[in-house]
Amino acid sequence: MKNEMRNVEMIHGNYIKSRKSKKGWAIVIIPPHARIDNFHGYSHIHFTPTGKKHKIIEMDFDMLYEIIRTHLKKNKKLIKEELLEVLS
Repeated sequence: MKNEMRNVEMIHGNYIKSRKSKKGWAIVIIPPHARIDNFHGYSHIHFTPTGKKHKIIEMDFDMLYEIIRTHLKKNKKLIKEELLEVLS
């Protein structure tokens, strides 16, 4: 049995799915299936499922989750350039 935490939340028609385990964490924003995770040893964001990894600053999972929630509440959708600027 896996020891992990999972959560799903909806903000303005956007799902935020998160998963945190001993190996790392991931947050997925749907649409557009952008994924932020640290499973490759550093924090990064993918704007498409098989897309390029954009390195972001290291921060606490809960702080990052709150930044994403605030971004979606303010903009009602994911604005890639704006979120990447905040996280870089």
